[in-house]
Amino acid sequence: MTLISFVSFKTLNFNVNTECNTDGDFLIHVAVRGGLCQLPLIMTLVRIQHADIELCNSKGMTPLMIAAQSGNSILCDLLICVLGADPNKVNVENGRSALHYAAQNCHEDVVSCLIKRGADINQEDYHGCLPDNLPTMHQYYTSADCNEIICQRRKQRQETLVDIVINGQITTDDLAESDLCCVDDEGYTIIMLAARHNRIENLKQLLDFSLKSVDAQYSNTSTNDSMKEIGMTALSMAASMGHKDSARLLLLKGANACIVDISGYLPLHHAVLQSHDDVVDVILDFFPLTYKGLKKALDLCNSPALQRKLKQAQQRRQDEIVSPGLLEFTMEGNADKLYCLLEEGDMVDTKSAFGSWPLYLAIENGYHDVVTLLCEKGADLRKRHLATGNTVLHLAASLGRLDVLEFLLKFCKPQYGVDVGRFSGSSKKRLSVNALNGSDKTALQLAADKGFLKPVKCLLNQGATTALLDSNGNLFSVPEYEGVWSEILSHRQRHTDLIMNLIEKDSKPNFEKLKKAWVPGFDHNLRDHHGNTPLMVACKVGNVDVVLFLLQSAVYPQSFAEDDSLLEDNSDNDSGVLDTDSVRTSSQEGEPHCSYYAVVRNSPVMRSEVTENRKVETLLQDISRPSGLSMYHDGFINHICAVNSMDGSTSLHTCLLKGDNFRIMELLLKIDPNDMTVNIQNSSGLTPLHLACQLERRKCTEILVNCPETDLNIPTMDGKLAEEMTNNKNIIKIVQRGRRGHPVR
Repeated sequence: MTLISFVSFKTLNFNVNTECNTDGDFLIHVAVRGGLCQLPLIMTLVRIQHADIELCNSKGMTPLMIAAQSGNSILCDLLICVLGADPNKVNVENGRSALHYAAQNCHEDVVSCLIKRGADINQEDYHGCLPDNLPTMHQYYTSADCNEIICQRRKQRQETLVDIVINGQITTDDLAESDLCCVDDEGYTIIMLAARHNRIENLKQLLDFSLKSVDAQYSNTSTNDSMKEIGMTALSMAASMGHKDSARLLLLKGANACIVDISGYLPLHHAVLQSHDDVVDVILDFFPLTYKGLKKALDLCNSPALQRKLKQAQQRRQDEIVSPGLLEFTMEGNADKLYCLLEEGDMVDTKSAFGSWPLYLAIENGYHDVVTLLCEKGADLRKRHLATGNTVLHLAASLGRLDVLEFLLKFCKPQYGVDVGRFSGSSKKRLSVNALNGSDKTALQLAADKGFLKPVKCLLNQGATTALLDSNGNLFSVPEYEGVWSEILSHRQRHTDLIMNLIEKDSKPNFEKLKKAWVPGFDHNLRDHHGNTPLMVACKVGNVDVVLFLLQSAVYPQSFAEDDSLLEDNSDNDSGVLDTDSVRTSSQEGEPHCSYYAVVRNSPVMRSEVTENRKVETLLQDISRPSGLSMYHDGFINHICAVNSMDGSTSLHTCLLKGDNFRIMELLLKIDPNDMTVNIQNSSGLTPLHLACQLERRKCTEILVNCPETDLNIPTMDGKLAEEMTNNKNIIKIVQRGRRGHPVR
């Protein structure tokens, strides 16, 4: 279609701003492509037909861009100066201006013309390319000359702006929006320079004009001196130099106070490092936006006055930001918001109105991501629920939260407990898979009671013990859930066989294996096919080292849940086993020595309420208690007092069966805190002393007779005293001599 025929559409009310040809060009674009010879038509279209001089064709090109691309500098000048074309109009498709097209096509005259008419030399396209960054599109020419023109002009402009900002008074007429994104030779933006030199009026003008680069970070690495400023914003620079007015103005205009530099310092940290108290006050005035990095600020602070301010700010952050947000985001299960909220120094163990911690709330609702995040942020895994005494493992197991349970089990101790004598120290900072709650139940029991098979298997794989007693002193069972019960029973049987075999097959390698497999405080509840406990079996075998090892965990306090004060202190009791020193032996004149004796026997707690001062109700309770619970005495669990359910014998009885094991007898009596075992009768009515006399164990008889708590006047069911059980005159004399030294009971 020719231009003349195209213009003829005027008589038909043709709209030059809506109709285009098949190439996507409107009439104004077609006219500009014709060059200066089409200037009358261009003038007619704009002045008479009201063609839009900024109209874009199908490729996003304006008439000025087409003229610049073709290299027609005179036409570009006319379009800008006469017809009002904007030299900074960008292509909506790629973000390029007329200057981009002129430089890319190596049109020096057009580049000079556009710059003279106000083209922004710092305008970037959508890919971040400046006009002098684009590769040339010309086959025979390079864009070096165009680039030199642009770079020289950019440097001159930047030097002029820097001088005005530092020494003069800048106005918005002096600025283009991209000027605020450019840096000088040292790498500073003009906003940074205004802040560094505390030029408040100029800084206000710059910020009122544009906030585009208010949070720009310093990035010059050319000198060693500049390295320390890398990553600093204008606000950080103002804070570091003590310019409180500049800092306040930047904050009022929305500067981000949470941007760290290369050293990890916030503006607050720079103010603290330089001891600028007034700048710290300014930053802390902008609550809550600036209340970040307070823990690190305290660590950097050397001023007592500043430390007080920062501590108050940290407490305010905890009370008004962290605590409300922590509970809200935890209940929502919003791990992303929680991650943005929390930082170093925040306390994540805030209680809810119902007395639950955020970690407990997250577990209850099954928010695995929140649980993970809270643990990473330092949540105290050892805290127990005040009402139930539950640990986090109890809670996850009782609700069947398998994914949460698997995660929490990573914080548990090794599968088979800890090494001998290492119940204290760093191990306390971890969870115990066998911790007891207020009802003396482990996480495994709670999961089993609900029939959760997968959580039960998970706990067993982590080393959860099945050697747990019910209220009648029997090993617990859950026959109503066949799958769970089968899993527990088979695990218990395997573990029982392992422990008993390691004890019975007396050897050093087996002893080492026993130490690794033993679960302190619980494996004493195991029974072999004859009703013997591991301690009974060890006493029968007669290995002193094994007996010593087992005695280390044979006596300990009952569950922490019986002590309310421990609950209030959020006790971190793990397995409920008394943390004691290791039992060590040394040979002195053939006699074993047990350092545990002094720990247990001389402890004011253990020695309080001794046998002769026991209350009547305690005695009645012991009498009415099932035989399986015979080891419970005066607030302690004493496995030396455990009795065989078949023949009623104790460890003292069994140590007499295979010989005169006087060293083991002595150890048993020394470890027993209240000497309750020495007078226990078996099913035949025999006390250990009766049995020692009957089997003619002379040394054991002497030890039993010399024990202050031994009642020498207890008869058997047949009415026989101890000396009447033997015909050995030496043993009879030992007992009779001992009776003369004992008071009548």
